Amino acid sequence: MREKPMKRVWYKLLAGVMILSILLCAAGAGAGVPSVSDVLVADVTTRSFAVIWSVSEPAVPDILVFEDAAGSVPAAGASIHVHPVRSGDVYVKAAAEENGVMKVEISGLFPGSTYYFQLVTTSTATDDVDYHPDGAPFPGVTTEIRTVRSEVVDSAETPFSNDLIVDAIYLADQVTPAEGALLVAEISGSGHPVSGYVGDGVDLPYAVVDLNQLFETSSHETMEARGGEEMVLTHFKGLLGKSSFSYYVPENSGFAEMKHPSTTKPCSWDSGSDGDVDGGDVAEAVSGAVMTSEELSSLAAEFGCVHCTLPPMNL
Repeated sequence: MREKPMKRVWYKLLAGVMILSILLCAAGAGAGVPSVSDVLVADVTTRSFAVIWSVSEPAVPDILVFEDAAGSVPAAGASIHVHPVRSGDVYVKAAAEENGVMKVEISGLFPGSTYYFQLVTTSTATDDVDYHPDGAPFPGVTTEIRTVRSEVVDSAETPFSNDLIVDAIYLADQVTPAEGALLVAEISGSGHPVSGYVGDGVDLPYAVVDLNQLFETSSHETMEARGGEEMVLTHFKGLLGKSSFSYYVPENSGFAEMKHPSTTKPCSWDSGSDGDVDGGDVAEAVSGAVMTSEELSSLAAEFGCVHCTLPPMNL
């Protein structure tokens, strides 16, 4: 649910106080020609990709997309979406541009094809434009090959789905929501990170990333995040900086739930898949398999009902 308008106004006033000195410093240092940094390709699918970057002042993002590194052939059929806010909340877009958080999505592409891009950033203060890089050859990104939503288990095709990861992002005071910021999730085994805006479809100060948009590095097909994969979450705040935190993907129960990142790796002995290692798991493991002394020691260390993962979060 969206925040009440008056509450959002207070959040924006507090955020304005926090960043006022930063904006004044940027103005005094020659605001007008945005300085681009932290360029990141994210949210790559079979038909689209996004580019995220930071700038030194409030600005408006855009992008040029080509079929060759020299930039001589514009990408046919490409559609550009500036600040792709899924909920359509105009506050999110405005806050991102004010805080120097840039994101552009390009869709209408072909699977397994390479495209090249040049970032275009326009200062909201002076209308001066920065092109990054300023000339060819331009950086490229290859779209993924195939989207799959099932896997073969014991000769039977079984559907799967991944969870959504939610995290809170604040300004430096750890009280004011960092409106316009992005949550960026990098998962071990996936070719590119996935991202989501603070407040896009969830209450402040949360942001959500959809792990169903992950694709494997090797096969370029949809990646199943079973749980236990290493995960780095970055709070991407534009001119306010960024910070990264290491987690694990929580255990996936197959219901596409909204969950917190896990600070511990899911238990390896949870035979019942109930989120705990307890006596039932011990009995099943001992009766169903021949175990080494090392495995038995590991199991004994976890015995006594160990809670494996954090529960789903209701927002």
